[in-house]
Amino acid sequence: MKPLSRRETVLACLVFVLGLVLYVRTLAPSVLLGDSSEFQVLAYTLGIAHNTGYPIYLLIGKLFTFLPVGDVAYRVNLLSAVSAAAALVEVYLIGFLLSGRRYLSLLGPLLLAINALFWWQAVIAEVYTPAAAFTGGVLLFVLLYGQNARPRNLFIAGLLGGLSLGVHTLTALAAPAVLLYLLVKKANRQSWRAALLGGLIGFLLFALSFVMLDAYGHPTSMTANFRIHASAYGLQPEDFDSAWTRISFIFFSRQWRGQMFSGTSQDVNNNLDVYLNRTWSTFGMAFNFLILIGTIGLFTPRSDLPGRWKEGLLLMGSWLAMMIFLVNYRVGDLEVFFIPLYVILAAFLTVGASQVVAGIMSFLRALHLDKPLARGLVGLVLASLCLWSAWTYLQPVEKSIRQGRIAFLDESRLYYPYPVLDPGYPLREGRRIASLVEDDAILFIDWNMLYAACYAAHVEQKRSGIACYEPMPFGTNERFADSALEFVRQNVDQRPIYFSVIPENLKGLYRFRQVGFTYPLYRLMKK
Repeated sequence: MKPLSRRETVLACLVFVLGLVLYVRTLAPSVLLGDSSEFQVLAYTLGIAHNTGYPIYLLIGKLFTFLPVGDVAYRVNLLSAVSAAAALVEVYLIGFLLSGRRYLSLLGPLLLAINALFWWQAVIAEVYTPAAAFTGGVLLFVLLYGQNARPRNLFIAGLLGGLSLGVHTLTALAAPAVLLYLLVKKANRQSWRAALLGGLIGFLLFALSFVMLDAYGHPTSMTANFRIHASAYGLQPEDFDSAWTRISFIFFSRQWRGQMFSGTSQDVNNNLDVYLNRTWSTFGMAFNFLILIGTIGLFTPRSDLPGRWKEGLLLMGSWLAMMIFLVNYRVGDLEVFFIPLYVILAAFLTVGASQVVAGIMSFLRALHLDKPLARGLVGLVLASLCLWSAWTYLQPVEKSIRQGRIAFLDESRLYYPYPVLDPGYPLREGRRIASLVEDDAILFIDWNMLYAACYAAHVEQKRSGIACYEPMPFGTNERFADSALEFVRQNVDQRPIYFSVIPENLKGLYRFRQVGFTYPLYRLMKK
């Protein structure tokens, strides 16, 4: 692998700046829906999010909330933009280390930057571009170790890997491939110690962050929501008095555990089809071909580069471990889980382009062309390749930059979690809901609007007495849990209770008076 020089550092900085400018220009302006609004609220209040908690992500998000720009929600959105730009830098540096081609390595980050799925997640408050940045960081520092044998690079890789448990656990699935890489590289004892120490410190920081946020116990935390619905998961509300129960319920994903490695072979095939279709549609035929060439190329000796099969094992092993999990995970928004894998695909793409260029150079040398002429022809081919790659995306990129918002989403993504055509909708409706209820109200709001209402009440208006819960979270089989019903019975005489959706098993027990009409809201009342 070729060592990094000042020129690569300058180009990496340029990649970061250009990527950040693109994403900030099209950044979601404020509060979003669903998971994104949850992250926007909990980064501010320091609660624990849905499975798997994401404490490191939320603490980093908290730092972003102090930035003197936009509102709190915008600042948390900005974390995704910065993370995406960092991931582009990592793709560039990984591509250069593997190909040794300074300018050709720009192709990977260029295509990833304007990849529709990646760009979409780069402008909203979500964990997937931070996960991509942590994944790229782990792989980059492991590859730097392979290039210079400095144990500190393994320490940093281990640290990022441990911390990634609090960003997205998908990154940690690269660990077996990293261990295999160190074995085949015959890493010395000092290197192993550095890697393990970094991983241990990262893990301890992750665990400490989880314990701290849990101990803080902000009422907007998702653990409060699951306490209410405990009976739906075979527990009782008092079980959540235990810190271990709260943390293990969230981190070990008790709510979604039944969706993991429990599907049929048809479910696996369907997930694989989703991956192939998304990769094909977002990268295109020619670049998927380059990805294939790059994957093969890492395991193929070249006269101008030392053997790279060990690096191929690292990347391929990381990709494979993540894919095994994802094809066995039944979840509706599966496509966004592929984003950390796109970092690996973009690296393969760069290597594939390098293989093609090397083949062209060999062909031109066989024709006995002058070296300057051969380089000029190759440069022309590269320029044409980059122009052609950008041409497909030129119109949506230009339109997005001009309008200051992403302008390439299909109808299935136009509304959730970022209503692009009406970006003010979540905050507007959240404020409206908050305006209709008392300061000690209990709200059972559907997931889409739950944290938008919570944002208006807790972040903007500082009305911390308003409690916000889901009426029927995933795992309750669309039924109001018995423990939640008991919670209502205990509070109906003390506090006003509202629902956005009336559960069937409550209709015969209470009467409901509609108080919100633009967004349905019903006051629960005794018969």
